[in-house]
Order: sequence, then C-alpha cells, then structure tokens
Amino acid sequence: MTVSSALRRAALGVLLIAMGMVAMLSALAACESPDPVAPGDVDPGPTFGAEIALGIVGRGRVTSDPMGLDCPSSCFARVVLADPSVDGGDGGVTLTAIETVGAHFVGWTFAEVDLGVRARGPSECSPMTRKSATRSLDSSRVISVPFGETTGTPPRGREEECAAFTTVPVAYAVTATFEDDFVPPLPDADVPDGGLTPLFDSPGNGPAKEIGVAGGYVYWRYEQNGLSGIASAFPGSSQVDVLVSPFDAITRFDVDTHVVFQHANGTLQAIESGNGFVVTLGNAPVCDALASDTFNVYCRANSLGTSTLYSWPISGAAMPTTVYVLPPGRDLAVDGQRFYFSDDKGGFTDQAVISSTPLGGDGGVAITTALIADQTSPRDLLGGSSYLFWLDDRGGGISSARSGYSFTPSTAHPSASGQAVRFIAADRFSARYWVGMAGPGLGGGSILRAFVLSSATTLFRDGIRGLGGLAVDSSYVYWTQSDGRVFRAPINDARL
Repeated sequence: MTVSSALRRAALGVLLIAMGMVAMLSALAACESPDPVAPGDVDPGPTFGAEIALGIVGRGRVTSDPMGLDCPSSCFARVVLADPSVDGGDGGVTLTAIETVGAHFVGWTFAEVDLGVRARGPSECSPMTRKSATRSLDSSRVISVPFGETTGTPPRGREEECAAFTTVPVAYAVTATFEDDFVPPLPDADVPDGGLTPLFDSPGNGPAKEIGVAGGYVYWRYEQNGLSGIASAFPGSSQVDVLVSPFDAITRFDVDTHVVFQHANGTLQAIESGNGFVVTLGNAPVCDALASDTFNVYCRANSLGTSTLYSWPISGAAMPTTVYVLPPGRDLAVDGQRFYFSDDKGGFTDQAVISSTPLGGDGGVAITTALIADQTSPRDLLGGSSYLFWLDDRGGGISSARSGYSFTPSTAHPSASGQAVRFIAADRFSARYWVGMAGPGLGGGSILRAFVLSSATTLFRDGIRGLGGLAVDSSYVYWTQSDGRVFRAPINDARL
C-alpha cells in the first residue's frame, strides 16, 4: 500500500505496547487506557482508524505501514485519522510477515473477540466494547486491513446515557504464524522415513492405542489378550521398554507433562516425564478426565450432578486434595496458569460451554470464565500457548474437530466433522493441529492437518491400518496402528 504524504502528516494516535498476547488482550478487555481520563465529559479525539492486536507464533516478525511496527513478538497498535477525507481514510494498514532464517511463513488468522476501547464522552461510558473484524485464513506474506469505524457497546446499564458516544475505530485480532523448515534426513541417517517404516513395534501381538510424548520419550498403551500394557521408547533407539505389563484393563490414559493412567480397579498411577518409574498415587474415584502439569496430577470425577477436581503431587508422597467443585463434564486440560474444562449442560445440543479457572483452588466452587459456547459434548480437550483444541461429540456418532482462543471468549471454529473423526493432537506452540480419521478396510485411516480458527484442512497421511492413537511434538506427528506398530512423520513433511 502506498501511503500519501498527507497521511504521514495526519494526527495519528499511535500506541505500541510490547507484551504477550494474553496480557495484551486482558488489558484491552479491561480497557486500561494509557492516557488518564479525567472525570466528566472527555473527547479523546477521532474515531476513524484501526486498532490491531497482533500475535506472533514461531520464528518471525511483522512490520507495518504506516504504524511503523516492527514486532518480533506479540504487540498492539492504534492509529486514528484526524480527517479521513484528507488523510487517506480509503486506505488501511499494511502488515508484512518476515521469516527468520530456517523458518517459513504459514499464514494470518483473524479471531473474533471482544475488545475494549476508551469511549468519546464521559469516563463512565468506558470501556466501549466491540468485536474484532474477521476474515478467512490468508497465506499472503503482505496483507492490508482497512481503516474504518464501527458501533461499540456501552457498559451494562449505561446504554442510554452513552448512546451518543458509541462510534469507535474498527479492531483486528491477528495472529501471524511461522514454522521451522523441514530438512530431509540424510540417506544414511538413522531416522525413520516419514512413516513408511515403523518407528517401534509394541510388545506382544495386540493393537497399539493412545500415544503421547513427554520428556523426549514416546509412551503408548497397547493391548494383549484384552488387557492393557504401557510401553516406552526413545526415538533413535530400537529398545522398547515395558513399563506396565498387561495384567488388567487401563480405563484412562493421558500424556501431558507426565504420563497418567487409571486401572479398572481404580488405582491411579503416573510416570514422571522422561523416566520409566511408575508411581502409585493411590485409589481414586472413577476419573472422567486426567491431566498433569510440572508438579501435579489431576483427576476430574463426576458424581451426583457435580464434578470434583482432585490433585496429587507427581511424586505420590502425599494424599490427594480437592482443588475445585466444577459442573459436570468429561474433559480437562491445564497449562501454567489455568484449568480448562467443559460444562456439559446435560448433553443438550449446542448448550455446553468450555470455561477456564485459575490454578490453585481451595476445594470450593470454581469461579469460571466462559470461553467457548454452543458446544454439545466436548472431549479430548487440549491447551496450547494461545489456543484450545477439542472434539465435540455432536450425537449420532458425529464428532467435530474444533479450535478457539484459550485466553478470551471466542467462537468455535470447526475443521473436520463426521463419523470418521476420532482423534485430535496439537503441539502447544503451534497454530496447526492434526485430526485422526478412522476408515473402512485395512488401510482406510488418514490424518488431516488443520489450521486454527479456520475450516481449512490438508491431507497429511492416508492408508493407515487401524489408526489407534495420535500425538504431536514440536517436530513430528506420531500415530499407532492396529497391527501394534508406532509410526512418525515430520510435521512439515507432506509426502503420502
């Protein structure tokens, strides 16, 4: 975009804040203006322009014209035009994605979130909220977002007195995603060839099931004569270790920061990240979902119309504690700041809500923040640096793979849907995720690569024999098969 000299001379209100995306949007939602607001009638100036909340995922940076941004990490900017008819109001802001050497640009995603802004008029009319503008996933390195105005929503209870001050600049919540380049292995390198050769074989002769990666090791559940075992191996080594022999059924298995699993008799056990020592945490209620972070293991158990969140130290050296009382639901995720879970609302179509609550808890009812509404029965919830991923059981055997923001209320964005959708996996720091599809016949399974906040998908692998589990780390996609084998392929390798 060519910016006129008049625009460069215009009275631009520009605010640049170098901060993380989560803290940035929290400040926006609270509308903490950098300029003090005096009591009474205040007019902070023009309202025609744009506000941009910019997130960066991966190794790259974004520059802009005319804002003068140069963002190697998430940032925020605001520009308003004193006189749009003179200052180039028919233009907009150009954003340019610049890759770091060894990485490539994936695309821009636009999220619909509620953003706050200081209103023209009395201070009690702030924050004036409005939804950010959205558009489809865009892989162009240079894009332009137009200037404009929109109508905001005054604080609750002040709609009438603030009706004359609802005009505000348009807003955009944009994420630029970069990914490391895939470097093919050398011919003599001891690396599996992208999924054509098994990475590992399970002990015994049964199918391989759920799989995950923690501390650089691959862990998976396998079956033998209807009983469950757990195996582990380090990529690059041919040795497979049996950590739990198949002596009973394992009803829950989760690999997050650590490996956590529950036996049919209620015994809860864990394997600390990166080692092969099985720790018995004790007998637990029937866990509907498991999760773990650096220090603790968590179990969500439903009973009598409520759901209780329990916590054990990963060392197993203490009794469990009650963290929160939650509404009923069967999913759970945790990161360094919050728990994420669903309120299933009785399983009624489009009534379930995915919410969050802070870490900690004193055993009482959780104070929650609703993030994603209009779900039916979410499961397999995964948390990323800025996103949530899950499968929504829509009834009738139909599941939908979906994504949304993890730090602010947003709309769910479905990708693949149907009876074949069975698995979902995501790297915490990626803006892409993977969907496992079951299929008829011996080689009917497939894996799709999906994009956050978008319905776009691409085929990653097909011809999979009885897909049993799916996992992702920062470099590879892993999956298990009904023949007991474990495969992996580089995340940027599109070979079929």
